[in-house]
Amino acid sequence: MTSRPLWVLLASLSLVLTTRVHSLHAQQQDPPAAALTLFHLADEARYQGDLNTAEVWLRHAVELDPEAVTLRLEWAAVLLQLDRLEPAADALSELSNKIRDLESSEPGQAASFYRLQAIIASHRGDHDAAIDGYEQAARLAPRDIRLRFQLIGLHRARGSSAGTLAHLKAAADLRPQSVELRVEVGRALLALEQWSEAEHNFRTAVTIDARHASAWEGLGRALVEQGRLAAGEEVLVTGITAIPESGVLHEQLGDILYEQRRLEAALRAYRRAAELTPAGSTDLEAKIDRAEAALTE
Repeated sequence: MTSRPLWVLLASLSLVLTTRVHSLHAQQQDPPAAALTLFHLADEARYQGDLNTAEVWLRHAVELDPEAVTLRLEWAAVLLQLDRLEPAADALSELSNKIRDLESSEPGQAASFYRLQAIIASHRGDHDAAIDGYEQAARLAPRDIRLRFQLIGLHRARGSSAGTLAHLKAAADLRPQSVELRVEVGRALLALEQWSEAEHNFRTAVTIDARHASAWEGLGRALVEQGRLAAGEEVLVTGITAIPESGVLHEQLGDILYEQRRLEAALRAYRRAAELTPAGSTDLEAKIDRAEAALTE
C-alpha cells in the first residue's frame, strides 16, 4: 500500500472524528486515548504537508487532554509553522506555571517550551528574549547542536564575542571531527586576542584535516601574535607542503619572512602567491612592490 491511499483513508477517518470529538466523554471513551489517536492523525497530516489539518487534530487533542504537555507543545509548533504567532503564544502560556517542575522532571519538554518561546520572541523582534529562550533551552538540552547554532547566529548578530565563543566551543565539542567548527573557535579566540588558546584549537584543526588552509593560516597568525615568528614560519611551510596550491599560505609566509627582513625569500613567497591567486590582489601587489623596493635600498 502506498502512502497516498493510506492518507486518503486517514482523511476519511478524520472527517468522522471531527464530528464526534466533543461527544467522546458522553460515550465513556478515555479522553487521553482519544487524544493520542488524534495526535497520530496530526503526525500523519504533518508528514503529508497538511499543516492545517494537523493543527485541527492537535487542537482537538489538547481539548480532550489539556494536561498533556507534549500535545500542547506540538500544537504550538504547528501554529508557528502556520505563522499563527499569537495563538501559539497562547497555547504555550498554559504551561508557564508548570515549567519549573518540567525542568527537573522532563528537561527535554522544558527545553522545547523555551525553544518555542524563543522562536516567538524572534518573530516579534525581541532579540534579547529570543537569546534568553534559546539559552534556557540549551541549558536543559546541552547536546542539541541546533540550539548551539541558533545561539551562535544570535550572539554574532548582537556583537557578543563571548557568547558566540561559548556556543562555538560547545558545538565543536559535540562534533569533535568537524574541522570547520574548530577553525571557527580558533577565529573567535583570535578576535578576543586569546592567542595561546587559539593556537591550541588551530593545532587540533590541522590534525583533523591537514589540507584545511584556514586552519594553517589561523595557526600561523596565532603564533605570530605571540611573537613566535620562527614557529609561525615552520607551520606555514608545513601547511604549504600539505596544500602547495594555497596562495593565502604563501602570502602569509611572505609576511613572516618580510617581518624578519628576509626580503628575497619574502619576494619569492609573494610572487608564488600571486601566481596562485587568479583574480589578483591589490594588497598582494603592494606587498610585492614593497619587497622589491626594500631590496634596492
